[in-house]
Amino acid sequence: MQLLTWLITMLVKKTLKFKLEETKYGKFECLDKLYTQANNLMQKIWYIIKYSKVFSKTKIQNWFYDYWKSIYDLPSQVIINCIDKVIEMFKASYEQRHLPSKPENIPIRLIRKRSYNIHEDGTVTIYGCGTYKLIGNPEHIKLAYLHGRGAELIKRDKGYYLHVTIEKNVNLNYIPRYKIGLDFGKHEIMLSILNERNELVWWRSIDFSKWIKIRKHYREVRRHKQRKCKRFRKESQEVRRFIEEVTKVIVDIAKDYQQFGVIVRVEDLKKLRKRMLKLFKKDPELRYLVSTMPYRLFYKRLEEKLTWEGIKFEQVNPKYTSRVCHRCGNFGIRNGKVFKCPYCRLEIDADLNAAINIAKGGYDYLKQLPALKGEASPKI
Repeated sequence: MQLLTWLITMLVKKTLKFKLEETKYGKFECLDKLYTQANNLMQKIWYIIKYSKVFSKTKIQNWFYDYWKSIYDLPSQVIINCIDKVIEMFKASYEQRHLPSKPENIPIRLIRKRSYNIHEDGTVTIYGCGTYKLIGNPEHIKLAYLHGRGAELIKRDKGYYLHVTIEKNVNLNYIPRYKIGLDFGKHEIMLSILNERNELVWWRSIDFSKWIKIRKHYREVRRHKQRKCKRFRKESQEVRRFIEEVTKVIVDIAKDYQQFGVIVRVEDLKKLRKRMLKLFKKDPELRYLVSTMPYRLFYKRLEEKLTWEGIKFEQVNPKYTSRVCHRCGNFGIRNGKVFKCPYCRLEIDADLNAAINIAKGGYDYLKQLPALKGEASPKI
């Protein structure tokens, strides 16, 4: 029974971010001490691994654990987590064929009920440092209390943040009755929803032009800052915030059909970037902006959010999706934003026609139609 449950469910993880606030039972001076000692310890572990080439956690613990326990006022689990953290840094760096940089201001890894614990009243106790209040979304605090596992303590701008990892099992082994297709246009995302008979149920155009405005604005600001030799990092934050807004809209729409079984289909990431560059080939500035657009981040965040909600996500081949009529399956004529089919006399928004074909399955579905078999229906 346990094996069957494992086969039909999938373990998904999510990180929730909270800001810590001082209470009368916990002050930041104690966290400063913990953070400083843990980073000093990680620097020593870094030197040991660098010159000894020993990557065994057991050997390092046997050699130095008692000594570090005597000179550092750190919980046992924090010392063990520091060793794990540095070993992982070296292994990840060696995969990229370079030596990891010396650790400075590295987040401290914490384990639930071993080095920290979250309470139902929205407070967190960090062992050896006291109790602090979590500042964040109340629903997220409840999730962290119920499903929280590991966490990382991060120091930033003289404040402390706790990133809590939560886990849950989701069932993705179902047959979807409704299909959602997404097609990226120049300034919008066209979303279509089909039922089990491949009939259009609902559609919506999601404005996606804001990211171009963000890129243009911060490109000029960055030029001005670079002339004064100043760093500027707000652009990526704005783009990330916009991606979070758009993905939230899509996930909320998908959740409305979740009880019937739904799958979200998008065009393949590699094909998307090539197609978008072709759309803007006559405008060098927009072509540059498109080439730097983080489509991969958009897909990653969308997939993470959908999977967390137990909704399937799939990338399909978009070949011919904008040229084939979704009604009769023959080649049509696209003129700007308008798609016309000379066979069934259909006239529809070109992006909506492509979104419907993507929802049906993309090229894997279209290759079974008459147009791609060399056949054609008679004109009406």
